[in-house]
Amino acid sequence: MKKISIALAFLSLVALAGAQEEQLPTAPPADAAAVQKINALGGGAMPLAANTNLISVNFSLAGAKIDDAALEHLYALFDELYERAYGQGSAYREAGKEIITFRLSAVGELRKPALERASVRPSDAGPALKDTREVYFEEFGGFVATPIYDFVRLTPGMELGGPALIETPVTTVVINPKDNAQMDGLRNIVVNIGH
Repeated sequence: MKKISIALAFLSLVALAGAQEEQLPTAPPADAAAVQKINALGGGAMPLAANTNLISVNFSLAGAKIDDAALEHLYALFDELYERAYGQGSAYREAGKEIITFRLSAVGELRKPALERASVRPSDAGPALKDTREVYFEEFGGFVATPIYDFVRLTPGMELGGPALIETPVTTVVINPKDNAQMDGLRNIVVNIGH
C-alpha cells in the first residue's frame, strides 16, 4: 500500500508535467556535446506521514525508472538517515512515508556568452532623472531631498554624485553622499566610495 501511494504520487507529478509540457514553448535543440557534459543529481524529501520531521534523501537518476526495488531502496535510505538523526527504531516503517518534494540539480558546462561592451561616453545622468524624494542619510542626521534615477534610462558613461538612488526593475542602488557612480559599458553601476 505504501509503495503504491508513493508511486502514484510520483506518476501524478509525471502526468501533470507531461500535460503542461505541451503548453510550454519548446527550446532550441541542445548542443549534443554540451548535453553529454551535464551531470544530473536527483533528490527527494520524505517525512514520516505521522510526524513533522523531515529528512532529505538524495538518490541517483541513473536509469530514471522508479520501480518497487527503487522504492524499497529509497525507504531503506530514509530509515537509515532518520534513525541516525532521531535514534534506533524511530523510523517506524508502519507509520508510512510521504514524498513531499522532488528536486533535480544539474551541473553542466556552458559556452561563454558573447558580451557586447557599449562605448562609454562620460555624460551627466540628468536625462535619467525621474523624481526627487526625502531619503534618510546618517551622514546628514536626517532626511534629505534625494534625486531618483531610472536605471533603464541610464546609458553607459552617465555619471551621478551622491546622495542619489537608482531604481532598477529588481532593486534599488543607494549612492551615499560622499560617493559617485557611473554606468560602465556592460551596464553595471560602478560606485566609487568617498569621491
